[in-house]
Amino acid sequence: MKKVYLALLCTSITLMASAKIWRVNNNTGIVADFTNIQAANDAAAVHNGDTIHVEASASGYGGIYLNKRLVILGAGYYLTETSPMVANPQTEANPNISYFSFMYLNPGSKGSVISGIYINSYCIIQDSLVTVQHCYMNGDFYFGDNGTTLSAYADTIRQNLITGAFRAGSSSVGKYKNMLVYNNIIGGSSMDFSSNINRVDGYFINNDFVFYYSAGSQGNAVNITTANFVYQNNIWGYVNFGAYQTSNVYFNNICNGTGVPAGNSNQQNINASTAVYKDWTGNGAGFSSDGRFALKTGANPASNTGTINGVSVDCGAFGGPAPYILSGMPNMPSIYTLTVPTQINAGTASMNVTISSASH
Repeated sequence: MKKVYLALLCTSITLMASAKIWRVNNNTGIVADFTNIQAANDAAAVHNGDTIHVEASASGYGGIYLNKRLVILGAGYYLTETSPMVANPQTEANPNISYFSFMYLNPGSKGSVISGIYINSYCIIQDSLVTVQHCYMNGDFYFGDNGTTLSAYADTIRQNLITGAFRAGSSSVGKYKNMLVYNNIIGGSSMDFSSNINRVDGYFINNDFVFYYSAGSQGNAVNITTANFVYQNNIWGYVNFGAYQTSNVYFNNICNGTGVPAGNSNQQNINASTAVYKDWTGNGAGFSSDGRFALKTGANPASNTGTINGVSVDCGAFGGPAPYILSGMPNMPSIYTLTVPTQINAGTASMNVTISSASH
């Protein structure tokens, strides 16, 4: 047993020693390893498993075709807001974000982790065991691309804010199985896997489906075309599964109307904008753009009406063992206030710097 332990320990040390940390920053006057994200990916070719810190900037870093296992960490989003929204607490002293124009997770990216990035259009996953977390995705989310023969398994999409649709590639060969999607705020109008309906499956757990979330409307339904999925502890406005409603399994969901079938502790005809969320419409004061989807206090049909492994949890993105993180803050310390003198006189022996930091 001791020999096995030592062998594993040596292997771990070797892997840690071979990985490299890169900085990406395109701000004037800052010296970093790269000024765009694709160059960082390309340079990491001989350091599979490297970490890339994409630092906050007022300018974008371009798109990325990722083809190796990497950890990419950004600054989060919603770092400052104006009335009637308020900024989330303890985010970043620098209000800028880490901005990609698009992201392909291509073959070779198996096991990659992407966190804290603002992605302005589509994100396409074409490999397995990929994790996308704490990101703002302002476009459609694809599993596979049209025509690809590739398959992907056990990808994890968690704790993101997603404004576009979920889609699957149209290949008659590629499979996208056991995807795990949980604790996201999803504002897209549809989830359409019809082009590969029987080759895509997985779990949607503790998500908020809030179509038209920026306008605050529940007048239109989220249109869902999936089969072989489990939906558990989710909150919907109106939802329409169409002909595929009976092709999925539903537990402990909440919806306005009867789009989710009765039974299995699902709740129908619940108006999420008035009974569940703090402020669906975004017209109230005191809430951030993502914080307004936390559960309102007092009697609430979403409080402790979900279950995870037999344990009662709140429904929606802020419930369960891995709740949504405001502003998509990455899992590392961040400096949220910084006070530095604007001028240091020659000969000054010391200066006072005040820093406040938090881990998320």
